[in-house]
Amino acid sequence: MPSSDGTITPELIRRMREHAHRRAAEPESYEADRFGSPDVRRDFAPMGREIADALGPSPDEVCAGVGIGGALMGTLDGLAEADMRPDAIASRRFAPSIKRTPSR
Repeated sequence: MPSSDGTITPELIRRMREHAHRRAAEPESYEADRFGSPDVRRDFAPMGREIADALGPSPDEVCAGVGIGGALMGTLDGLAEADMRPDAIASRRFAPSIKRTPSR
């Protein structure tokens, strides 16, 4: 679905969501609403807990590329459940990474 200037714009997002809603109304269709569903953030919390279990000591920061932010926020929720509260860096250009300062 093209936008008027070839970029992702609020108008394009609106049209895409309307299109998805129309398609979801068709028989045997389902819409996963990543923009409005509370499940997105909650469903990423287990990943944060898995990272906590794998790392042991808390990371200093978590860097993640974001679209709507649900994956990053859910991951941070899972880390917080493990009593880890790293700084969060969100960008549309970062590849996901986790950084921990080496012990001295």
